Amino acid sequence: MYFNIVDAGGRVFEGAEVETVNIQLDDGSQYVANVIQPENPFYIAIVLDASGSMTSANPAMRAAAIAAVDDAPELAQFAVLSFSERENINLIQGFSPDPEQTKVSIDSVRSIENGGTCLYDATMRALELVASQPQGRRAVILFTDGVDETARGEPCSVNTLENIIEVASNPGLQIPIYVVGMRGRGGTQINEGELRLIADSTGGLAAFGDSSQLNTMFDIMMTALNNQWLAQAEIYPPAGVRRAIITPVFESGVNAFATTIEFVVSRNFIPPLEIFFGSITYDETRDITSVEIIANGADRASQLRVEIIDTERNLTVSSFNVPGVPEKIEIPGDGLEPDGEYAVSITGLNDGGQPVSQPFVNAFVYRGLGEQPIQVNIIRVELSEDESMLEVTLATQGRDRISGLFVSIVDEQTNTAVGDPLQTSSAPTAVNVPLTNLQPGKEYRVEITPIDLTGQLITDAITQRQFVTSPPLLPTVILDGVNHTPGTTEVSIDLLITNPQLIGSMRVSGTSKQGGTRVFDPIIIDGAQSSINIPTDRMSKDQEYIITINILDDDGNPLAQPIIAEFLYSPPGKSIFERIGEFVASPIVLGVLVAIALFLVFWFYNQRKQKQAQPAEGNLNYIKFSKTQLAQLENNMGSGRRMINNPADSNKTRIEQRPPTGAPPMPQRNNPTVQRQPPAQLEILQANTQMPQRMVQITTPRFIIGREGRDLNFDNDPSVSRQHLEISFSSAHGAYQIKDLGSTFGTKVNGRPLMPDHPEILSSTQVITIELGKSAVVRFRVLHTQPGQDLSSNWEV
Repeated sequence: MYFNIVDAGGRVFEGAEVETVNIQLDDGSQYVANVIQPENPFYIAIVLDASGSMTSANPAMRAAAIAAVDDAPELAQFAVLSFSERENINLIQGFSPDPEQTKVSIDSVRSIENGGTCLYDATMRALELVASQPQGRRAVILFTDGVDETARGEPCSVNTLENIIEVASNPGLQIPIYVVGMRGRGGTQINEGELRLIADSTGGLAAFGDSSQLNTMFDIMMTALNNQWLAQAEIYPPAGVRRAIITPVFESGVNAFATTIEFVVSRNFIPPLEIFFGSITYDETRDITSVEIIANGADRASQLRVEIIDTERNLTVSSFNVPGVPEKIEIPGDGLEPDGEYAVSITGLNDGGQPVSQPFVNAFVYRGLGEQPIQVNIIRVELSEDESMLEVTLATQGRDRISGLFVSIVDEQTNTAVGDPLQTSSAPTAVNVPLTNLQPGKEYRVEITPIDLTGQLITDAITQRQFVTSPPLLPTVILDGVNHTPGTTEVSIDLLITNPQLIGSMRVSGTSKQGGTRVFDPIIIDGAQSSINIPTDRMSKDQEYIITINILDDDGNPLAQPIIAEFLYSPPGKSIFERIGEFVASPIVLGVLVAIALFLVFWFYNQRKQKQAQPAEGNLNYIKFSKTQLAQLENNMGSGRRMINNPADSNKTRIEQRPPTGAPPMPQRNNPTVQRQPPAQLEILQANTQMPQRMVQITTPRFIIGREGRDLNFDNDPSVSRQHLEISFSSAHGAYQIKDLGSTFGTKVNGRPLMPDHPEILSSTQVITIELGKSAVVRFRVLHTQPGQDLSSNWEV
């Protein structure tokens, strides 16, 4: 396991002297790992932003990356990638141990005019490249000055933030991502919260600054890589995804903050054969010395090789094999001298007679009719799940001469007893010791002293075993972003928090970045709060500030590293609607508007009243004519026209137009044809699970394919997104269209990738094959109707 030691500010602690690492697996087993400086190859992928926004900073980026290569760890091999839009993610150089070649590759990177930033797709390409190298020291160094978007401001990558974190932190890969984020002029263009989350979630580091700080930021990354440690321990976990609590211990004896890791175990690892000796008794009638044994990993051996050794002469007196792993070894007295000092050596063998364990040796005295000395051996110690009890398994020799056991818990660091001792009334094979006042993540030992039949402690038979309590459960707090509250001058700090119930309080303070002047009095928040509003009345626009959040327990002691948030205070201006609202809120303006409204109501009412007073003939104009003028008008009118008297006024006359005889009727206005949705169906060609039916009719104008509650569900296929694909009918085009809804693993239409959120028209005359994710395949076709076929059940769009 490779790791770094960092200080409270997240900076790599150089020169740390780590002695050991305590490892506690989720099955309760504990191990101590040796710590060394690694000497194996280091595979590093450098990913450089070549988007259009990097044009002016490109030379500084290249110079800083080249300088970083000179500071790289020994045995480092570099790959170099550049990225802009999706089609411009380029592998410039595969992994090479030649630093000069790497520098030439870095120096060839040029920015692409108006190029976007497909940040997540480029990072995924680098992860795939690094994952193809041998497991061990591997890393990705990502440089960017922007967010994942095209030049038009749309999402650029097919992959997402969640995809990157899921792949990089996968227990089978575990590739740390080190992020160098360059802030643009006039404000932060990068999403520092997301980039820091990528680094924190994958075991990497993140550094942010402007173009003048590039060398410093790259130097931070190389310092981290140069100060990696390698912890090695032989452990025997069961198969599956395992979790372990890792606690580095410095040479001074101080423990670092513990952390939790995940790793994948492909099979069950069985611990090697271990043999512990119990009581030794002598059977006078048979002249047999019996040795009780307790074996761990007994299934690793099919037989035992037993040797009896004269320890004074260092001579093997006798030897024999025992089938299996019995609970007792019987040693004949032949050839043994009374009161002679001997040792029994037991080695596990496989079916072929080859050793599968080291020899396990225990001394004994062959006394003939005499007795063996009293001896208590601790076989194993196990903490209960809530760590309120310590279960100690024992093997005891001379049990019939022991009246009890005196059990105590001792602090290894201070060598003082902790809690009340326990005294048993016999010599049991297991003892449950109550634990009180133990500190988490600390070393203790259990000491057991037998008591003879007179009630005296047998101090020369004392036995002991060390154990370590679990490190304290700690909260995790990650900066998620700094946001300006719309329509106000307020700023909120957003946090991602795990185990919030452990947080007693949060202390928030703020200073200006230049000068360190306090901008508000410290804020004390009870408990955990994921969004914190920061007062800004003493902040100046377009100035940089630093917010520090200390995470404290109920007693005010630090629980985790402080959260540092740097941001540029640039509150948004008021929108046109907000300004209109303020204008209307004025009493004078409000009075004028009310007067205008009353005038309009009165005017419309008056107009309507006048309109209702007009004749029933409608909006016709009547003109008065003399009899002479009327006669002249009738002579001048063509056929088809006649004079009509106004029935309300005999002095008024109007002219009526009549169509000539035989004229065709006036043409009627045609309504546009409503496009009806023709029937269509999907045929399921391939799925990784049993589907309820093979043919599915499309009966709605918007048909969704995905998982859990969609129109068509591939529930057990993780490569199909929850909302993966939409098939809809467009009345404007009179055809079906298909759209990928931003799925994780994409969609193909007739073998061609479908761009997310860009609908495409589907042919109504062809059968179309659609691939969803990695395994689901369906076939689409329109069912053409015959003349006279009833389509009344179809939807109208």
